[in-house]
Amino acid sequence: MDIISPGSGLLIWPMLLACHVLLILVASFNLLKVKFTDANKLIWLVIILFAPIVGSILYFINHKKYKTVNH
Repeated sequence: MDIISPGSGLLIWPMLLACHVLLILVASFNLLKVKFTDANKLIWLVIILFAPIVGSILYFINHKKYKTVNH
């Protein structure tokens, strides 16, 4: 199957959209589950929602640095 053919675009775009939505949902649910201060949680949520792909990737790379530690 040729990727550049007109018919294959009908398969690629829904798959990319599904991956996009799944990435946002997984990052958002993980954000709600992780212990952050309220300010950090709100900032990460705004980043994830307004820059979904970059924000989600940055969140998964950096979320361990911003966790609160319970003593």
